[in-house]
Amino acid sequence: RKPRVIPVPGGERAVAALDFLRLSRVDDIKVGKRVVVIGAGNVGCDAAAEGAMFVWPRVTKAITKKGVELMNGEGMPGLRSM
Repeated sequence: RKPRVIPVPGGERAVAALDFLRLSRVDDIKVGKRVVVIGAGNVGCDAAAEGAMFVWPRVTKAITKKGVELMNGEGMPGLRSM
């Protein structure tokens, strides 16, 4: 199955959860200390299996080099999107 690309500016920076899980299984992806999982479906929750903090409702506005921007103007600096 082909993953959907999140339709926001910078969406190409995101890594699909299934791709992340496949790559992590063969130890072929580097993960920072802090990661943003956009979406709380089954696969997203699998990708965030340990140490996750759920925050909602939140709407993604953009994914930038600095992190994830939310529609309410809130930012999540230092976090990398997934």
